[in-house]
Amino acid sequence: MKRQNYGVLIGFFLFMVCCSLLTVGAAGSEQTMSEAENRMLQEKPRLSLATYQSGDYFQQYEAYLSDHIPGRAVFLQKAEWFKERIACQSESPVQVVETTADVGVQQAGEEEKSKQELLVLNDRLLELYHQQQTGCDAYVAAVNRYAQWLPENISFYHMLIPMPIAFAPQQYQQLSDNQQQTIAAVYSQLNARVCAVDVYSVLAQHQQEDIYFRTDHHWTALGAYYGAEAFAQAADLTLPPLAEYEVHIMSGYLGQLALNNLTPQLERHREDVIYYLRPGRNNSSIMYFGITKSFTAPMINDQFNQGKADYGIFISGDYPYTVVEGDADNNRVLAVVKDSYGNALIPWLAAGYEQILAIDPRTCQEDIGQLLQQYQVTDFLLLNYVKVTSTSAYAEQLQALLDKSEA
Repeated sequence: MKRQNYGVLIGFFLFMVCCSLLTVGAAGSEQTMSEAENRMLQEKPRLSLATYQSGDYFQQYEAYLSDHIPGRAVFLQKAEWFKERIACQSESPVQVVETTADVGVQQAGEEEKSKQELLVLNDRLLELYHQQQTGCDAYVAAVNRYAQWLPENISFYHMLIPMPIAFAPQQYQQLSDNQQQTIAAVYSQLNARVCAVDVYSVLAQHQQEDIYFRTDHHWTALGAYYGAEAFAQAADLTLPPLAEYEVHIMSGYLGQLALNNLTPQLERHREDVIYYLRPGRNNSSIMYFGITKSFTAPMINDQFNQGKADYGIFISGDYPYTVVEGDADNNRVLAVVKDSYGNALIPWLAAGYEQILAIDPRTCQEDIGQLLQQYQVTDFLLLNYVKVTSTSAYAEQLQALLDKSEA
């Protein structure tokens, strides 16, 4: 045997002696699985001349020693706790973020997505409102055109709903334009036949309650209830009190404003979707994509997102038009031309009408005049949240819907 081979064998023998001593230090750990890391731990490698010469043994043994250090599991738990503490401290509780992503508030008809500004305020996200006079003027013109077009025998109501930033602490309200002034300016320019519903004042009285979602731009069912009360007073409508409804809770909701991942910390602050049902009543809704294509679902559809918490449980979300069966026997039928804020309002109003026809101007391709005749509509509500006045895009959608009827 050559002298070089003797050197290899002697080195191999000495290395085995060292490994036997090191093994004593690692012998205290017999774990094969790390629950914290969800992985298998490195097994003790088998020593052979081939693995010794290739160097594989050294790499595997180093990993083995690292995985089987006494007290390793406790150390990992402490490290994870420390990491979470640092992450929480590094998150700014208040910041303004900008994005051009669709965060659930983009209006149909906008060819380019406009910049959205969002206020991160502790565990919530708030849209900032910036008034544009051209948007306000276009919106007023669209509403007044409906007032001139709508048959005189149909009562016309209009509701412009404030965004939640309107009720934030004063120092944060200053980041937005004054919505109350915008709403008052719009109402002051409407046709005399339009009954403007003051929902702002009603919501202001309940601003300490959960009337808006924290991670979504919509109002909650409770906020919509107060909106329904304001409408009922304006429309001389009798609605059941809140006490007659059963409360149902779906947990784990993360709204559209948070889903864009601009503020990952909100993942740890999910919220509840609360809805209300009167015992024995869960009125049916028929969602129409067109005259010949439709499906039926409960008015409050808790299976909308496979049973997960979602704002879409209210009349199953936005469709070109939806027919909701009401509870009343009063020969009154309501048509609502609305954005998605109307979805949470309609279930409350169903108790006061025989039927409700909900129309989304962003997607409806039907002749609205024919729909009003077909369902013998007596009351007409044009409902949106104030963000629609920040551009002219939504007003253009309202105008286009009317164009189909007048063509």
